[in-house]
Amino acid sequence: MIRLNRPSMILQAWLLTCCTLVLASDRMDNVVVKQWGAEEGLPQTSITQIYQTDSHFLYLGTLDGLIQFNGTQFKRVVPENIPNLPNTRISAIHQTEDGTLWAGTQGGGLVGLKDGQATLYNRRQGLAAEVVHCLTGDGEGTLWIGTSGGISRLDLAQRRLFTHGEIAGLTVFTVARDQSRRIWLGTDRGLWYLSNSGIFKKFPIPKEGIESEPIVNHLTPSVRGGLWVATQDYGLLYLPPLQTIPYPEAMPESYIDGIGHWQVADGLRHPTIVHMVEDRNGMIWLAGRGSVICFDGQTFSHLDAKEINVWSLWEDTTGTIWFGTHGGGLYKIVPQPISTLSRDEGLSHDAMMGMVQDSRGTKWFASYGGGLYRYNRNGLKRFTTEDGLSHDIVWTVGEGPAGNIWVATQAALDVFDTDFQPRHDVLHPELPREMTVYLIYRDRRNRMWLGSDSGLYTIDGNQLTHIGHEDGLPGNRVTYLLEDDRNRILLATSGGAAILEGDRLSKITADHGLPHPLARVVFQGPDKRIWVGTYGGGLALLDERDPLQPRAKAVQINKHFPPPTVHWMTLDAEGYLWLSSNTGIYRIRYTDLSQAADNPEIGLEWQSFNRADGMVSEECNGGFYPSAIRDRNQRIWLPTMRGMVSFHPESFAREEKQADLFIEGIEVNNVWYPNSGLDNLTLPAGSRSFFIRFSSLSFSDPGRHRVRYKLDGQDEEWIEDEHVNEVKYTNLKPGHYTFTIQSTSRAGGPKNQEVRIAFEILPFFYETHAFRGLMVLVFLVLAWLAHWVATRRLAAHQKYLADLVARRTREIEQKRLRLEETNQALTVALKERSDLMHMVVHDLKNPISAVSGYSQMMLEEDELEAHNRDIATRIQTSADQMLGMIQELLESEQYETALPKPRLAGEELDTLLRDWTREWIVLANLKRQTVEYESRAKAKVSIDRRRTKEIFDNLVSNAIKFSPPQTKIRVRLEQEEGFALVQVSDQGSGLSSEDMDKLFGKFQRLSAKPTGGEPSSGLGLYIVKQLVELQGGTVWAESINRQGASFFIRLPLLDC
Repeated sequence: MIRLNRPSMILQAWLLTCCTLVLASDRMDNVVVKQWGAEEGLPQTSITQIYQTDSHFLYLGTLDGLIQFNGTQFKRVVPENIPNLPNTRISAIHQTEDGTLWAGTQGGGLVGLKDGQATLYNRRQGLAAEVVHCLTGDGEGTLWIGTSGGISRLDLAQRRLFTHGEIAGLTVFTVARDQSRRIWLGTDRGLWYLSNSGIFKKFPIPKEGIESEPIVNHLTPSVRGGLWVATQDYGLLYLPPLQTIPYPEAMPESYIDGIGHWQVADGLRHPTIVHMVEDRNGMIWLAGRGSVICFDGQTFSHLDAKEINVWSLWEDTTGTIWFGTHGGGLYKIVPQPISTLSRDEGLSHDAMMGMVQDSRGTKWFASYGGGLYRYNRNGLKRFTTEDGLSHDIVWTVGEGPAGNIWVATQAALDVFDTDFQPRHDVLHPELPREMTVYLIYRDRRNRMWLGSDSGLYTIDGNQLTHIGHEDGLPGNRVTYLLEDDRNRILLATSGGAAILEGDRLSKITADHGLPHPLARVVFQGPDKRIWVGTYGGGLALLDERDPLQPRAKAVQINKHFPPPTVHWMTLDAEGYLWLSSNTGIYRIRYTDLSQAADNPEIGLEWQSFNRADGMVSEECNGGFYPSAIRDRNQRIWLPTMRGMVSFHPESFAREEKQADLFIEGIEVNNVWYPNSGLDNLTLPAGSRSFFIRFSSLSFSDPGRHRVRYKLDGQDEEWIEDEHVNEVKYTNLKPGHYTFTIQSTSRAGGPKNQEVRIAFEILPFFYETHAFRGLMVLVFLVLAWLAHWVATRRLAAHQKYLADLVARRTREIEQKRLRLEETNQALTVALKERSDLMHMVVHDLKNPISAVSGYSQMMLEEDELEAHNRDIATRIQTSADQMLGMIQELLESEQYETALPKPRLAGEELDTLLRDWTREWIVLANLKRQTVEYESRAKAKVSIDRRRTKEIFDNLVSNAIKFSPPQTKIRVRLEQEEGFALVQVSDQGSGLSSEDMDKLFGKFQRLSAKPTGGEPSSGLGLYIVKQLVELQGGTVWAESINRQGASFFIRLPLLDC
């Protein structure tokens, strides 16, 4: 809201995008006019009426229907029962005490809206005419309706219309009820009032320069008791309150003479006023042709709206003034307490640095690249290198003891007199002129302090003192200095903070609790506490209980305050502490901050200000001194990355108003339950889809407020959202629920506005406790029946199983007896076979042995003829072969019946194979073959020596037997992980795939044939396999393309 408390106050100039709005002012206080058009979602941009209801929504009457506005979103109001109204050109809006919202149309009569339903009134119901221009209620159950054919009144209780015939045919543009509850009409034929007799009478408006009655466009009751009258081409009138109540039949001349009248000669730019409103401070806002006018009773201030016509005005509950236009959309006038000085006001560069106000009241601003600016009553003037500056990058500026201006640039430290003439005789001759200075300060003793990138310099007359890092300074770059109440020098440096008291220097760094080593500002509060603002670590409070070594404690109230970077701090007259940062300006009551620093659990209220409050940039600058000033008028000036901002702390004195939180209603399964029906809301069974619509109405600044909500019984925690206005829930179970929503300012704080609704979802009959109890009973009965049936079935099944087990037991017993008989018969048969075999072998072995003996004797005769010797040799060979076959047959029989238990002992396999090889070489020589033995390990194994020799004798003899003469038999010993591996290879015809399948079978004949006519019983490999496995080993053979055969024996090594 703009408050014009002095006649000399005029609004400042502002330009809008869609149209040109110019506001003339002689003050720096800003006023912004915000617009909503089609691009912002406004469905129709010609607004004839603006009205705020008890629900705090703004309703807009347009040329195409009624629109609801919650500060951020627009929504058309469409009745459910009459979606297509006879006429959608809305010309009047009013809400009566029964909650009905009435809308007058241009040809469709009167429409009453309540709970989504519409009621129509037109000439058939007694309305004077169907073109309705204005509406108002008297607060006593009557709605007054001004039409193009006179005035009608509606009895809200009986819903009956009455028309006053004495003004029939007049066009009633406006109707109002004053403080004395008298009804006034503004018509195309002057001003009328309702007399004591119940008849409307014409009020005698003084005619100055006109012959006919002026057209009255609008009436506004005054809070002072009078009546404001806006006319067509006749300016503004004010009827003071009449002391005589009721009014006399004829107005006294003294009263007529006291009527106020303002026209063009009094400051109006045009004598026609379309609409008006009196705000809560008694200021009159007028809608003129092409302008909005603010009148304080003496002076008119114009907000020019070129190229558009203003049709309507309204003041909402927050004090904000709104106006609607013809084709230009909706506007609101927003006060901006923060003023700017940027490129638009004459700055050549954006980034501003240090500043100072000198003893003459002139302000000097340093800029990054734009030189130095002087700002006084003569305006803004810029100084650059062309005027004598050593560089156009200026870090800061200060005033010297003689009133000279000291300027710290990128290149050097310059000094100028008041006429900006260079002075080279001021600086101390030993002062390094080309150093970079960030701080210029004159203390109470008239000493000059210079903070630079090489430490701190003090100039006291002719004496120059330097303090650097080598002297205990936390950092060489010194950017801020404060002289406290004890005349101590408090410093902010690139390595921390420092306190200089006489010759003693105390430093406070990260090692002493400072949250960040880069200190930006040092501040002393009214309670003598010392605060340090840092770049990245927020705010810290010094603890000086140990005066020799102070410590710091970080102060963090919540995630939003204080900001990470604090450039500057100051205290205003109201006890508020102001902070600048790269995220805007912050304000907090100092006592609250001091208490919260000791007890973070204390709720803390603070405010932040940024671009939404008029700042040209929210990124303030720091790292130099001064990084802000308070001028002689207590106005605060701050540098930003896009110019200067300034404000008076008193501009923010008003308390921030909480948003009006309002629940519009609930939509359940596509059925809408409006706000008026939410008390004790009971929803039918099957309600599963819920849309809860609400609004956080803050027309002054919607972006400054946020909401959080929670559905008890569903949500475990609060859900925060800045932009939501509708919450959806699905598949809620039957039961009681409470939906709570809270709104709070974006500035933070413990105070929240809260509204809630409670509702119950009824269950289906099968979800009720009675039904569930019945189901439990039925279930128990069914369970008992099922148990009884199952028990009977189980008993029958158990009997069946018992019979089955008895039957199967008998069958098994019978099979066992038959198997025993079979085993006994088999045992007898095997014994008989074994006995028979032994008898046969015995009967064969004796004569064969005798034949062998006789043939041996014959061969021992020296005189035996060669022919006979050959025969004897063959007899001897055949007899030996028969004895060998008999022996193999006996051994095979032994392995079939019972394997002999091996006699295991630890042996070195390499030693045994070397001994046995000598025997095999003798046998091989008979066929001119050679046996080669190769060993790669000792391979100590646990074996039965006799059985193992029998294994290798069989394998080597087979190799000799099936290999042609003059070939090699190879025996190789290797050691694998945990095993000894012996390979016996020959160069015979090898093995076929069919041979491999039956290789270790009993009495198997292979495809390979002995090469020397030796006999083969087919039992050797069978015996080998039995003996190897008997000793825990494995045996297998390999043969590739019938290129000989290799047999492998793997035996486990002996664990040592």
